[in-house]
Amino acid sequence: MAREGNYFSGNTPRVLGTNAERPEKGRIFVWTKLGWFEREMGPDGNAAFTWIARSEHELHDILIQANPSYDLFEQDDDFTSHVIEEFQAQTVSFGEDEEAADAADHPEEESQSYHQHDLE
Repeated sequence: MAREGNYFSGNTPRVLGTNAERPEKGRIFVWTKLGWFEREMGPDGNAAFTWIARSEHELHDILIQANPSYDLFEQDDDFTSHVIEEFQAQTVSFGEDEEAADAADHPEEESQSYHQHDLE
């Protein structure tokens, strides 16, 4: 699929979650060439993805702020495939519009709620 090339080009798609046993009950994150996106389920059951971090290190820092005892787990192949399909379906709405890439390149314009941590 062409969209996969746009967001995953040169990257192995990765999906991490905070709940190893029941991933749908924890927080889910997907890695793209733009950085980490968090999967959020809407009230109608549709998945939405919000850019959250540029690197895995930054993602860890953000999660430590929310819960110092968190763990991230690689998800199984079936769940990873499902999340990647959801992500690709959402990116159709991004079209060829570069706003998503621009947001990842300029996160200071994003909500500061995710950026209240100090990097050493």
